[in-house]
Amino acid sequence: MPLAYGLDERPMHPGLEDYRTNFGIQGEFDDATLRKVIAAYYGMISYLGDNIGKLLSALEASGLSENTRVLYTSDHGESMGQKRDVQQM
Repeated sequence: MPLAYGLDERPMHPGLEDYRTNFGIQGEFDDATLRKVIAAYYGMISYLGDNIGKLLSALEASGLSENTRVLYTSDHGESMGQKRDVQQM
């Protein structure tokens, strides 16, 4: 995996620059902020997992699990701090 680079090392893609400007996201996040964002993201994943578990348990308890399909889809998630960014584009 290539090492992440800082904003001072390469110019930002014009589309990303426009996105960040329009949403008021300027500069890089410091390490403490990135840790908080990543912790919150993992918390949301845990919350989702807990609720999927509740759904599956309810299906089992009601006798519907044998003829029910539960489909879960997701996109690729957030940037998780790569290149000091936390949003997907």
